[in-house]
Amino acid sequence: MSLLVPTGGVVPCQPWPHRLVHGAWRVGLEDLIAERPYFVVAERRFADQVGQRNVIVDGGESGKTLNHAEDVVVALIQAGLTRSHVVVALGGGATTDLVGFAAATALRGVDWVGVPTTVLAAVDASIGGKTGVNLALGKNLIGAFHQPLGVVVDSDFWLSLPEVEWRSAAAEIFKAGLLRPELMERLESCSTAREAANYAVTAAELKLDVVAADPDEHNLRLALNLGHTLAHAIETQGNGRVQHGEAVAIGLAAVLRLNHPQATHHISLLDAWGLPTELPSWADAAGLVDLMRRDKKSNTDGLRVVLPGANGSCHLVDRFDPERLIEFAV
Repeated sequence: MSLLVPTGGVVPCQPWPHRLVHGAWRVGLEDLIAERPYFVVAERRFADQVGQRNVIVDGGESGKTLNHAEDVVVALIQAGLTRSHVVVALGGGATTDLVGFAAATALRGVDWVGVPTTVLAAVDASIGGKTGVNLALGKNLIGAFHQPLGVVVDSDFWLSLPEVEWRSAAAEIFKAGLLRPELMERLESCSTAREAANYAVTAAELKLDVVAADPDEHNLRLALNLGHTLAHAIETQGNGRVQHGEAVAIGLAAVLRLNHPQATHHISLLDAWGLPTELPSWADAAGLVDLMRRDKKSNTDGLRVVLPGANGSCHLVDRFDPERLIEFAV
């Protein structure tokens, strides 16, 4: 099977509920939900920005568990949650994943809005309606497609982000560049990850276009999984030692080496931005293969892996041997 992402972008095939709103997050939230009642589930570091009746979580991948999702739902119901309410997720990508999943399951589903506080969350996790939590067996193995009413991007949150967050976001923006050649041309002039982050909105809009054409990931949306099969295994095995974007960069480098005519050129850009492009020394190859075989994108005959091609094209390969990804990741 082949997947093709047109260089001019994907035309949504149906009306789409997502809206990207830019500016101060409270103003953007009011624009999205009008006068509907809402609760905010915020990371602890933003507790001073929300009232006492709202819910506080720790954030981070360690908090993306079924137990924490249950804690969020219980807290919301105890606070008076009804189906008229909107649940607002204020934090990084792990928090929007967790809270989106809680919203998908509380009272059999309530509306939610994402307020991503990192560049990575703004271009990736908060967009597209993929919500979920992790298991010890792997990342995001329990979840639901539950589209938010919209996403509010307040770049003031980015002012204090550490450099590793900018690098992590740059990997996802680079992935978008592989699907849209005109974006890659602009990224090639960026000498740092922070410069690449100037194209965060372009990357987010590309993802929205793709998701609108294939909300439940039956075909075209699979293109957005570029590099992620290996990346999720690295994250699980690393247990906090790598950021999501760093793992994605390693996964992207592997599939580029497998298939892409400009692999060396593209990987040099990731290197220039300070992103890793090879497996870390602590990685256990056999363990990564086992994790990939349990990945939600696998099937009974093996992995389903997306490989990038020239001019924004990419190809879905069934029954892919996960050991080949390891071979090209070192």
